[in-house]
Order: sequence, then structure tokens, then C-alpha cells
Amino acid sequence: MDKPFSHHIFLFPFKWDYLPEGQKSLSIPFLDRLQLKDVESQIEAQVRTTRWEAFFLSNNEARNYNEYQYFYPQVRPVLFGPIEWEKEITPYVKSKSDDRVLLQYRLGVPTNEWKYQIKLVNGTTFKLAIEDITLNIYETGVGILGFHLSNYEASAPEDILLINDFGRRIYPQYLTADTNMVSAVKSNFLADKITIFDQTKIIVEDDFSAFSTSDSLQYNIRRLPDHIMKILGDNFRYDLKDEHTSIFISPVIDDRMFTICWYGDNNMQSSLQKSSGEGKHRLYEYISNQWWHKFIFVDGKTPGSGGDTFLENLNKLHTYDRWVKDYSGGGTLFGISRYSFVMLTAKNWFTENILLRHVQTVYFQLVMLALVQRASVMRFSQEVTSKSTLDEPSIKRLSQTLQHLHKKYLQFINRMYFREVTAQEQGIDLYKILCDKMELEKNIKDLNQEIDELHEYVSIEEQREQTFEINRLTKIAAIFLPVSLAVGILGMNSLQVPEDFFTPYIDTTFWKSMSIVGIGLILGLILALVNFKNK
Repeated sequence: MDKPFSHHIFLFPFKWDYLPEGQKSLSIPFLDRLQLKDVESQIEAQVRTTRWEAFFLSNNEARNYNEYQYFYPQVRPVLFGPIEWEKEITPYVKSKSDDRVLLQYRLGVPTNEWKYQIKLVNGTTFKLAIEDITLNIYETGVGILGFHLSNYEASAPEDILLINDFGRRIYPQYLTADTNMVSAVKSNFLADKITIFDQTKIIVEDDFSAFSTSDSLQYNIRRLPDHIMKILGDNFRYDLKDEHTSIFISPVIDDRMFTICWYGDNNMQSSLQKSSGEGKHRLYEYISNQWWHKFIFVDGKTPGSGGDTFLENLNKLHTYDRWVKDYSGGGTLFGISRYSFVMLTAKNWFTENILLRHVQTVYFQLVMLALVQRASVMRFSQEVTSKSTLDEPSIKRLSQTLQHLHKKYLQFINRMYFREVTAQEQGIDLYKILCDKMELEKNIKDLNQEIDELHEYVSIEEQREQTFEINRLTKIAAIFLPVSLAVGILGMNSLQVPEDFFTPYIDTTFWKSMSIVGIGLILGLILALVNFKNK
């Protein structure tokens, strides 16, 4: 079988909320929107139309075994969910959805029968074979849709850049005031058309025309492309105006899907591993190479930096060159940014059969771990921000919402946030770089501070309400204090109504007691009124 020139994985991270029928807002309790069992029921309900199949890691393939062994045991549930051959050790009960970290699905499509076509506005077309389409839904309220693509046709280095840049865009980065508002962005970043088709028909096609005029834009400002929504299925929606029971989704980052790419090219690899100088003064060609910079930062046409020194510094900071002079495989370069993980190798048996497989499995999983952590942190941060507007109808409701949010956050920290995920040296290095570029540690510290500050505010407000209630009870008690004092001095017997109450005889003891009680009530009311005015 022919080997691909390159392999591309586009990952779309999104946040999700389960909304019952008729629900047009996210006002329902936080935990009620994030039940995996609800998402599972919605996906299973549309199996016939979408072909989604639940995926569980089995031990009948070498690649599954390799992935399983590569990661620490505590990490595996986040990557693979329930594992079939571990059921006897840790029984998996389907109905107990709260015990699961994720739901995992694959689209039931034969490998390479579907194509992912990227058409540029100048007519250039790239047709990639779809190896797999994956869907992961996590308990933190985020999901990742993945397109796994192989390129068997375009081999030029510049073509690889265009595939990555134009293939990952999901909506226009900007609009212009032209008659066609997407014409300019299509010349720079956005594909003219994305089409998914098989040998007989077009499965889905999107030319982004929904953003082309002001009339259509007002109805599509939050629109996600058809090649995402139609693959997900009708039970997913991006518009809160839809009233049917469904899963509401929105991008958690921006208009770009995260890009993983392996590219095998002997000439380019040989060129970038050239060096000058010796020892610590050795400088490799990749440090100043513009193509390598564009490959790392997914720039299709021009590099995103104008100065040579700035470009060189970025190339150094974002390149992992441990195997740049690995003569057994021809040399390997890794480029890592917050939205890309790229790998350049020579093209030979070792790179095509071993390193490419690593990109498709263990390196892909490393990226998934870092990406789901970044997406989850951003999801929680957005929730905290929305609650910080303090527009909840009551402090009690806000306190309950914060408790739910804090519970999910703690589950995330304990079950999904890892500082190290494998014992393999290269895996440790790559994962550390990924986390560093995504600034995970800093963002988690910031999120923790945001939650603590909101919690402190809620605690102060709850204390204020409690103080208010105590003061109100104190005032009521103060009103009746003189009465209680009078009753205590005179005794309850003096307040008993005499038997001849309705006779002309006047019981002076009784009426004296009642007078004292009345005076006490008046004094109590006067004291309460004075206290109220002073406040």
C-alpha cells in the first residue's frame, strides 16, 4: 500500500451543555447540564443517521497495547475510558455515568472511503483520505472532535502548510465591508469550500456563505460549519433558539482547530539539520528557517513575525531537537505551540512505519491530554466569569451554583490534571513542552484564585444575610423584652382573668398588671423604632 506524504489531525475542542426540550438558556443548574448519561442517550438516539459507535480500548491490536503501556495507570481513564480487559479489576457499570471521565466514539466509516477536500479561492484543491473521525465527550463539559487525515497526493512543503492552515479553519477570522464579506479572509486564511464525500456522493459541504452578507450574518453570528455540525448529528446545536432536546455546543478557543501533523521529506529534513559552529555554539539551519517557522505556527503563506531575531527566538523556544541528528531515522524535529504539534522527518521505512504510528497514537494522546486540560480550564473560567456578574436571583442560588462548579473543578484537578503522564523520557519532555506552551499551570492557578475570590464573596454575602436575620430576630425579641420582664416580676398568676371579669367589680391587681405589660410593649416599640432610625 502507498505511504502518505503527510498525516494531519484537526482537533476541534468545544464546550457542551445538555438542554432539555424547550430550554432556550443556560439558566438550569450547572451540574444538571453536565451529565454524561444525557449526552450518551442523545448520541445513541441518532446512531442510525450519524454512524457514531461507542469505542472501548481492546487488547486485540498492537497499537492499543502500545498506547495502554505508554501511560501511567491513573492517566488511562482520561484517554481510554473504561478498558475492556480491566473490567474484572474495576467493574464498569454503564448506568453509573458519574464514575466515568469520558465517552468515546468513532464514526463507523471504512478507512479511506471518505475524503476531506479543501478548496482554496484560487482553485487549488487538496484531497485527503479520512482515516478516522473521533469524538470524545468529557465530564468537565468539554468535548473534542477529531479529523484524522492522510495526504497521498500533495508532496511539496508549501502544500503541507496550506493544508494545515486552510484545513483547520471553522469560521471566518474576520469580515470586511465588501459586498461579499468573506472574500478577503478567503484569500488569506479561510478555505473557499470544505467538502466531505465518498465515492458516490457528497456527504457534507460548506462554502461559508452564511457569513457573506449582513442579512445572513445576523442569523449566523454563532454558526459552526456544516462539516462539523452534520458529522456530529441533529442532536447537537449551536443556536439556543432551537427548542428540541439537544446538546448545545460552542467553540472553547477560537476559529482554529488544533493541528497535529507529520511530514516526511528527505530534502527538507536534510536542509534543516545542517549546522554551523561547534559545541554550544552550534547553530542548526532550522533556527532561522522561515518554512520551519510557518510549519510550527501553522502559517499557510507568510510567517507571523517580521523580524529575523524574533523569528529565530520563537523557532528555538518551540522546537524539540533531541533527535535532529538521529542517523538511524534520518533525523527528527518536533515543533510545538499552543495550537499545533508538528513533526518533520526523513521519508524511509522507519519514519513511515514507526514514527508515523507514534504520531497517530501516543503523541496524539499526549496532545489530547494537554488540550482537554486547557479546554476544561477555559470552560471553568467562563463559568466563573458568568457568575461573577452577580445576577443570580438570590445569594442562596449563587452559593449552590458555586458549590456545583467547585465540585466539578475538584474532580478535574484530581482526575484529569497531570504533571507527568508517562515514564518514557521523550514523552515526559514533549508533554512538559505542551503544558508549558499552553500555560496550563499558570492558568490553573489563576482559575483557582478566581474560584476562591468568588467563594469569598459568596461567604461574605451569606454572612451578611445571616447577620441581617439575627438582627431582625433581635429586634423582635427587644420588643417583647419589657413584657417578659414584667411577666417575670409580677408572675403569670397576676395576669389571669378573674372569674367576675364581666361584673362591675374591678380587680385592681389584674388591671395594674395589664397596664405594666402595655407600657412595656410601648417602650419596646419605641426602642425598636429609635434603633431602626439610628441605622
